[in-house]
Amino acid sequence: MKKSVALVIAAVFFASIVIVGFFGMRVVSYNEKIYISEIRLTNPEIRASTDGSRYMIFDYRDGLTIPFTFDVLPENATERNSVEVRIVSQSDEGVAEFISGNLIVYKPGSFTVRAMSTDGRNVVAGCDVYIRSA
Repeated sequence: MKKSVALVIAAVFFASIVIVGFFGMRVVSYNEKIYISEIRLTNPEIRASTDGSRYMIFDYRDGLTIPFTFDVLPENATERNSVEVRIVSQSDEGVAEFISGNLIVYKPGSFTVRAMSTDGRNVVAGCDVYIRSA
């Protein structure tokens, strides 16, 4: 009796290996990191030039503040707040600076602003901003 029980257990064990091997099992990681794949600039003032670059134009006035808005995709990215915004070049020193989601403009000129993911994929979106003399 003991031999037959051992043989049945062995047969079930090997049959289960064959069945799982045939049908397969997908490995699911519940801690999978979902990276930012796209940053979309959402400012309504953004225009596109013929070469595909993006820009905004504003007339200068004292206290000019421009909200810099964007969406991060996909919606379920693990670190949606991993975006750094900075002004990377200016036509003249002190034209503008980025503070708390806003571009603070101090004088006429131009600058380039970029939003870059810092979650490891370095996705970048940006535009040029032109501030005309009033």
